[in-house]
Amino acid sequence: MTRIVLAVLLVAMLAGCAGTITGEASAPAAPGGPQRVQLEASNFKFSPNEVKVALGQPVEVSVTNTSSTTHNITVLNPQGNRLASADLPAGATRIVTFTPTAAGRYKFYCDKFGHSTLGMSGQFVAEAK
Repeated sequence: MTRIVLAVLLVAMLAGCAGTITGEASAPAAPGGPQRVQLEASNFKFSPNEVKVALGQPVEVSVTNTSSTTHNITVLNPQGNRLASADLPAGATRIVTFTPTAAGRYKFYCDKFGHSTLGMSGQFVAEAK
């Protein structure tokens, strides 16, 4: 009986993680201002999970946690160095900022144990505009 319950729970968890591609967006910017991005953090995903940003211009990321558990957003540069990080209590919105100084992919993910492995990650793609 225990094995059946565990199997059902595993299938449900994997089904919830399937389809983690949750869209692509571009970050609009007011002249002279930061690029503004809005992300939603839910159970094991960010939406959108890919955002195009302009190289050399500050990025202001507003992240709202719509789940009932604590999450996090951590942003890394293309070399893997941490640029920004904030914990996201259930129902809360936090803002992190960073400036992409080199073209490339800037990974963002939840640093809570196992969350990024289950699909809670994405990327900012910095390119010259």
